[in-house]
Amino acid sequence: MSLSERHLRAFVAVARYGSVTRAASALNMTQPGVTQAIKTLEQIVSVVLFDRSPKGVSLTRAGRDFLKTAERLAEELERAVTNLQSAATMDHGHVTVAGVPSITSGFLPMMVAEFQSAHPGIKVLIYDGMASTIADMVRDGTCDLGLTSLAPGEHDLATDPMAEDDLIMLCPRGHPLSLSSAVDWAALAQYPFIAVTRQSPVRRLIEDGFVRAGQVMSAEYEVGHITTIGAMVAEGLGLSVIPRLSLSLVQSRDLIGRPLTPRAFRALDLVRLPARALSPAAQAFRDHLVANRDRLTPHRPVKVNQRPVQFPGIRRP
Repeated sequence: MSLSERHLRAFVAVARYGSVTRAASALNMTQPGVTQAIKTLEQIVSVVLFDRSPKGVSLTRAGRDFLKTAERLAEELERAVTNLQSAATMDHGHVTVAGVPSITSGFLPMMVAEFQSAHPGIKVLIYDGMASTIADMVRDGTCDLGLTSLAPGEHDLATDPMAEDDLIMLCPRGHPLSLSSAVDWAALAQYPFIAVTRQSPVRRLIEDGFVRAGQVMSAEYEVGHITTIGAMVAEGLGLSVIPRLSLSLVQSRDLIGRPLTPRAFRALDLVRLPARALSPAAQAFRDHLVANRDRLTPHRPVKVNQRPVQFPGIRRP
């Protein structure tokens, strides 16, 4: 037989009150129940913990030595149970969520602020990272949830579809293609191009867009971060294609975005590990994100300045 909370609570109460009767009343137990709990505890530890007399009970030397440990264990156990109950009732808890920069720079902080306003005892920790790393952060338990675009073949994660984020052409203000309401992939292929690296799931979507237009993507540069792409496009080094939500990351540049035809988009999903149960706090935050996914909308076009830019010439076959 193993030691239980019932044994500890009975021992501590009898030691505190010096009476089985008073201990039973405090614990809301029967007197025989307390007596049996003490007897069982003594059998488990193979030591007599109380001296019995007609006047009551008193701790033996072994009982006095055990009392501090028993009190600490009982308190820690009670605290652990209270914490679990508080988490279940959303009184406190924590959630970790990771997202791509285009999500963590707008939608996600707004969701966290609303959620913590309703649940001030719950802390939400945000990680931002590349799409290629967020799924791994969910898999290894670093994060409860991830907002990302999965690569083909990543089927081990449970997903809640969040949004279809259109890809757009990014160019400096005043560029000839900026005058079009929509840009054909074939027309884009005639200019120097700045591509995201192959680690990004968006890269495959861009390559597919060119292929559908009968073109092969030829990149002058390959860059890992949207902010770097924005800086290079602003300096006239080439054009690029980015997700529309990423416009917020380059809005300080002299840039403009235009839709592409035919349309291409990245699917944004809320991902989690199906084999790992979410805590009540994490489940509640997941529900909040899913309920508000319609608010994950494209940003308004960025405001641009009038700084002149020299454009590289059209690429000729």
